[in-house]
Amino acid sequence: MKHIFFDLDHTLWDFEANTVLALKEIFKIESLPPHISEDQFYEVFSPLNQKLWTQLDLGQISHEHLRKNRFKLSFEALNLNISQAESEHLNTLFLETLPDQKLLISGCIPVLEALKSKYSLHILSNGYLEIQKRKMDSAGILPYFDQVITFDVSQYRKPDQGMFNYALDTVGAEINEVIMIGDNPIADVAGAKNAGWSVIHYDPNATETNTETCSELTQILEIIK
Repeated sequence: MKHIFFDLDHTLWDFEANTVLALKEIFKIESLPPHISEDQFYEVFSPLNQKLWTQLDLGQISHEHLRKNRFKLSFEALNLNISQAESEHLNTLFLETLPDQKLLISGCIPVLEALKSKYSLHILSNGYLEIQKRKMDSAGILPYFDQVITFDVSQYRKPDQGMFNYALDTVGAEINEVIMIGDNPIADVAGAKNAGWSVIHYDPNATETNTETCSELTQILEIIK
């Protein structure tokens, strides 16, 4: 093996913790109704956002639909109505604020440090290049990676096999020279397996770990020697 591809959000970059920080910043600018706390909003926003991303991975909705509606749907779940324009405004603030947050999944830096000297490391993400690079730069991990391959660069989305083929062509690798590490069972795990790649599923809720599943990032170093 020569190349290790990581997903970014939820795998290396702590999307949920950084979302909390970003929402707090947003609601310093755009006040929530007095009877709604930031914690209450996050408790609704987080699972709804995850649901929309799953629908996106399955090809059921577009990225545009997700961006335009996740705040509107979150407020509706709290029995509050906001306009489409307000929803899109909040989403713009969210996308401006989120990439500046710096929190990483525990063990990220030691794992990258250990692997960097042995393998070429890359990001394979369904996000957008500019935003993903800003996240990585803010968190101090951008220098570890040789390639950052995203949806807008490849014109494919995981789990589409085209995304994985594009990655192989970009780094000039064969299937037996690569492995995918990610948290998403659809986009990362099923997508990579269907493309013939080796996979490590990072699942912090896993009760059993093996050569294809780890519950902590540092366990990757026990799987990849």
